[in-house]
Amino acid sequence: MCNEENAIKTEVKDDQAQSGQEVAAHIPENLSAPEIEASAASGDNSPPEIEMRQSDLGSDNGEPENLCPEEPKINQISSEINSEASVEKDGAGQYNELQNKYEDILKKYEEQKEELNLIKERLGILENIKIFKFESLIKRSLQKDAQSWEEDEREGQQYREQVRYWSSANESLYQEISDAILKSCARIQECGKLMKYFQDMSYLYNNLSSRYQGLELIQRMLERLQEPLAALKNYTLPSTELLRVEESELVNLTEVETDEKQVTALLEKKLKEVGNTRYQSIREYRELGDKLKKQWLNFIEKKFLPILDGVEDGKQHSQTLIGNLQTDYPEQVEYLQQWLGTYSDLRKILLGGLGRIGVTRMSVNIGQPVDYLRHEPLSAEADPSLDHESVKEIIRNGYEYRVLEELFTLRSAQVVVVKNK
Repeated sequence: MCNEENAIKTEVKDDQAQSGQEVAAHIPENLSAPEIEASAASGDNSPPEIEMRQSDLGSDNGEPENLCPEEPKINQISSEINSEASVEKDGAGQYNELQNKYEDILKKYEEQKEELNLIKERLGILENIKIFKFESLIKRSLQKDAQSWEEDEREGQQYREQVRYWSSANESLYQEISDAILKSCARIQECGKLMKYFQDMSYLYNNLSSRYQGLELIQRMLERLQEPLAALKNYTLPSTELLRVEESELVNLTEVETDEKQVTALLEKKLKEVGNTRYQSIREYRELGDKLKKQWLNFIEKKFLPILDGVEDGKQHSQTLIGNLQTDYPEQVEYLQQWLGTYSDLRKILLGGLGRIGVTRMSVNIGQPVDYLRHEPLSAEADPSLDHESVKEIIRNGYEYRVLEELFTLRSAQVVVVKNK
């Protein structure tokens, strides 16, 4: 039986050798011939999986017989070697694949780069063709626009200077009048403390109450100036850059045209459009300069000077009253002088604020000839002691303002004129 099994084993090995494959080195002794033939006939090139049973490997003494003691270790080492070889093979494959892909992309890039350079060269040639096609017309248009731009720039610079001047003037007006308002209101409040002091002197207090109400009215009028003062700073500066024609614009404008007359018409139209845009920018600066100047003058003449007139009128009407009260209350002379001094202090504060922004009181003297550009006659009276057409009385003070070195009338002085004929 053993000889028969050994013969079968030899036959199986011979068959595997002929197919170029190697069968397992060890076969259990109790493996039947049909099983071996079936394994060989299957054509499986891998070693057959043979279930090893302890009973098949028994020895004479009943213990398992280890046909190859080093086989487990060999199998483990073989498995590790196969795994590493597989990883190395996969890595090499990926590298080669990426390397090939990189070389393909690089080749395409070089080809496209060369093509791009050719396109750029052709575009440059075409651009030159477009430029030279109507070069003389384009150059004349550019020269014409440059000349027009220089003229517009000189005019625009003048208006920008005006805007800067009146913008600064409005800022100074805001600062100085705001400060004058705070100081004036504080001075009127001090006068209010004196009124509390006079409360126990009913006759004196009652005589001063109407005049003090006038001072409170002046305070309210000053406080109401805060809003129009803030409006002085509410404006936006236009752009300082004047538009110019660009050569590329003219080239693009004429690139599809072949008729010289049509090109000339297109160029003239473009120059006109740009010129109108420049004019609009210049007009914005001119209008803004006029606006800033007008609001500066109007604020002083229409809103601030009437308050100053009220202060001066109040002092004039209060002097007689204070003189009489000083006679009746000689022990209160010092306090009455302080009360009357409120008008002088207010006048000084308000005139000081005007002076720091270039506004001064007009110098008008009794008996001087009437200047109808600076004086506003309200009435005429005969006065043999004065010359005909001279100033007899000043009804309301006039004011002037200075711009750089030139003096202008802000408000005419109202006067009574002598008429002796």
